[in-house]
Amino acid sequence: MKKIFTLMIAAVMVFAGCSKDSDGGDDIGSSPIPNNTITVVVENGSSYSGQIDVVKLMMYSAAPDYEITSLSYAGGSFTVNLPASVEDKYLLGFDVPSGVTISNRNVKERPAYFEAWKSGQPVGHIYHGFGASNAGGYLLYVDGDVSITGTGARNGYSTEYRVNAKKGWNMVYESDESTGVRLITTEAPAGAKWYFLEDVESLPEEPSLPIDENGKIISRLTIVGNPDSPDEDNRRDRVIEFGYDSQNRLETLSEVFDDNDNVIRFVYAGNTVSATGIGYSEAGGSVGEGGEDGSGDVIEGPVYHGVTSVVAQLNGSGYITSATLTTVWDNDRPTDTSFHTATYDAGGYLTGAVFDYHDGDYTSHATYTFTWTAGNITRVTQTNGNYSYYSTAQYDNSPNKANLDVNWIVYDDGNFSFDEMGLFAMAGLYGKHNANLVTQTEEHSDGRYGYGYNYSYQFDSDGYVTQYTTTPSDSGRSTVHKITYR
Repeated sequence: MKKIFTLMIAAVMVFAGCSKDSDGGDDIGSSPIPNNTITVVVENGSSYSGQIDVVKLMMYSAAPDYEITSLSYAGGSFTVNLPASVEDKYLLGFDVPSGVTISNRNVKERPAYFEAWKSGQPVGHIYHGFGASNAGGYLLYVDGDVSITGTGARNGYSTEYRVNAKKGWNMVYESDESTGVRLITTEAPAGAKWYFLEDVESLPEEPSLPIDENGKIISRLTIVGNPDSPDEDNRRDRVIEFGYDSQNRLETLSEVFDDNDNVIRFVYAGNTVSATGIGYSEAGGSVGEGGEDGSGDVIEGPVYHGVTSVVAQLNGSGYITSATLTTVWDNDRPTDTSFHTATYDAGGYLTGAVFDYHDGDYTSHATYTFTWTAGNITRVTQTNGNYSYYSTAQYDNSPNKANLDVNWIVYDDGNFSFDEMGLFAMAGLYGKHNANLVTQTEEHSDGRYGYGYNYSYQFDSDGYVTQYTTTPSDSGRSTVHKITYR
């Protein structure tokens, strides 16, 4: 859905001035909004009774956005009882541009807006606006007091922030950039009223508060070699290049090693995405003691090399709902075909997945359940037949800032890595990104502690990860990874 915010007023209507105690509704200039209640009185609102029957309060989250509440529109006014709190999984941290100061980086937020509906279809939106400065207001929920001040570059424009938001619901106003400087403020302007803007194509874009969900573009991942390894290949760095299409969607993952290119290609077509070239090896025999494969074990039996292709179906939000995986093996091993489905909650967060594996005569049915806390996956439970185990994850307050979900690159734990489909999760095709960076994962089986990893990070001056280190929980050797941005 195309969303336009700053051009929505001038060509539609002319505003008449009013004072804050006019019939525009409650004194919403207070921060936070008193008693979490707003009474909206739409200008000339009764004339729209034939065009609007329901008003929905929508929170920017996934596409479609998350519906907070729905209420009847009658006579041009309605009262909204805002929820006292918003689930942490829907909240994101602030990311301020250079020159802008934020009082508390741990505070998280989400903006919301009113969408007008008729007979089950969106027909426009209702916003708090004013005419002379060509701007509009929207609701903002924050989970703590925060002030944002200063001027910095945002979306190519000089943007001044005068935001003083209190824990709970606030109103924030954003002017357009026609004067050369965009203003974002919690200072309620004189003359603001509630207006209905017809035409769903003109719904507001997500506001320009300093929130960075796309961030810098990852171009390369370097896995630093082990200089102490007796194996020459293990001493060398592995380099994976990330390529993108014209819409900055992940298009290729290319690894150059031993002068051989291994390229995974993503192709987007309508409501499908496919990937080819996912290759790996699998032992076909037993594992004996001794040997020189780096782990102290030797593979007794054939090693099969396979290439997997994936064709996935996308929902209206662009997230994978089902997929077919086909692996072609060498050594006359039969082709494997597996099937996969995924489910999400109303906010676009991955909640479940199913894999039906068909490996020759062997079949299995594995289900995954995902638990989110404060916007991060904190537990993955896998059930396969009578066997069930789970992995847990911990996160710090560092924002997960990049075009790709860095955590899906970092995860080493088997449950979190998600096998071949982890590549699609990294690319943002499995719902919302994690809000923060993972610091620890642990695998649990039958209630006992299992294997795990610890993760540490280095950042550039903008707060983007430039290096992360993975250390096994058994104090094994750490592996260093370096991330380069274009």
